[in-house]
Amino acid sequence: MNSLKPQLSKISNEDRTPLVDVLLELLAWQQKQIDRLEQEILKLKGETTKPKIKPSKMDKDSAEEGDGDNRDASKKKKGPKRSKTEHIKIDATVDIQPDKIPKGSTFKGYREVVIQDIVFKTFNTCYRLAQYQVPDGEGVNNFV
Repeated sequence: MNSLKPQLSKISNEDRTPLVDVLLELLAWQQKQIDRLEQEILKLKGETTKPKIKPSKMDKDSAEEGDGDNRDASKKKKGPKRSKTEHIKIDATVDIQPDKIPKGSTFKGYREVVIQDIVFKTFNTCYRLAQYQVPDGEGVNNFV
């Protein structure tokens, strides 16, 4: 099956006549037929053949998913929203205090913000942001 195929030399534009173009097309068609027949022979012998690769349907699927109606329908099927940080391991906790705390302010606790990061292994830090209340009722903290 693996016979050497003759290589055609480059044909210049001056030498290309309509007859030469027809013969080149005929050679290309013949080569496709030979390849198809060789694959059929391999198949009949039970040997491996070239795989038939189907065109991708990814573009067709993404166009259908992009429709606004489909997205709304899929949102309705989902269950209740759950906390994404509820079950993760916290590797470090950092308490952050405001830069300036007016006198007479009352500490009201922390607001937790979890930042997930990957450093060759997971390393999750819980930032505890101190919150104070000024005597006039205003809140004081570093982050809004």
